[in-house]
Amino acid sequence: MAFLGLFRAVKREFGEARLAQVLDRASDTTRLMSSERIRHFRWYPYAGFSGFLDCVESTFGQGDGSLSRELGKEAAARDLEDHLDKLAEASPEDLIKASAMVWDGYYRNAGYMHAISWAPEETVLRISEFSEMTPNHCKLMEGWMIAAMDAIGIIVHDDARERECMSRGGRWHEFWCRWSPKDAAPT
Repeated sequence: MAFLGLFRAVKREFGEARLAQVLDRASDTTRLMSSERIRHFRWYPYAGFSGFLDCVESTFGQGDGSLSRELGKEAAARDLEDHLDKLAEASPEDLIKASAMVWDGYYRNAGYMHAISWAPEETVLRISEFSEMTPNHCKLMEGWMIAAMDAIGIIVHDDARERECMSRGGRWHEFWCRWSPKDAAPT
């Protein structure tokens, strides 16, 4: 599902010709994955997904992961659009605690996501046992998580970030933020 969403977003944002430019630069794995119709419920190799994301970032971005972060925000808004009425029934804390189920729906053989803490002043989501996760994918996940929290009625403070990363020698990928309900002013 993650590959299909990313592929569609790039096609919509940059157009068919620019998408072809990315695919020309992509790895054989990515080109093979995109040579057929990409299916919603089919699993694809992580190397193809991450390679595509890296090519998109290097072709259209500034090289700092900011485009990947924006693509993550767009993906969350699109992914959650049909579920907003159901999400409104649960508390933000309960939805954060359920993050492991979301991860499993997008990625297979890609470690585990755990909610470590979910309090407004200290929310931590951790992805463990996934050393292959690339820096651009980490940025995509930062954006996705921020936009997902926005969709469930939370304002994430500007200092949200990945504060530990396996690609930088960390034990896991750890995403941290502080948040406030939308009806409260940020502190």
